[in-house]
Amino acid sequence: HMSNDFWQDISPPSALDDLLRQDSFTLENLLDEDEVVTEVRNHKEPLINFLSKVQQVENLLNYVVIPALPQAPEQLRMRYPAVACEILCSEIEAIDNVLLHNTEFLSKLLGFFESDTLNPFHTNLVY
Repeated sequence: HMSNDFWQDISPPSALDDLLRQDSFTLENLLDEDEVVTEVRNHKEPLINFLSKVQQVENLLNYVVIPALPQAPEQLRMRYPAVACEILCSEIEAIDNVLLHNTEFLSKLLGFFESDTLNPFHTNLVY
């Protein structure tokens, strides 16, 4: 099969590529980038390496299952949870392994559905 390296070599650098080359960046910096979900699904190695760290998987999960306060910025209430959910649902083995082999993370995910008050936006993401 043809390697994706060919296309990466000829594609113009993106803002996400520039971000990944920096010495320090945050999960939120990545979630702000429009192409992050596409690049996750394309298995961009530096991105997957960052997102599959235990702390980052936990942060992604928290964005999905813990609603931000109503007065929080829209990014925290809408964008970050939606993008985090897309990333977690992308069937990336390295991310799935971290999520599924951590009983605390599984409890947090399942506990989301046991809440007395479900946020409709977050429920649509998870369900």
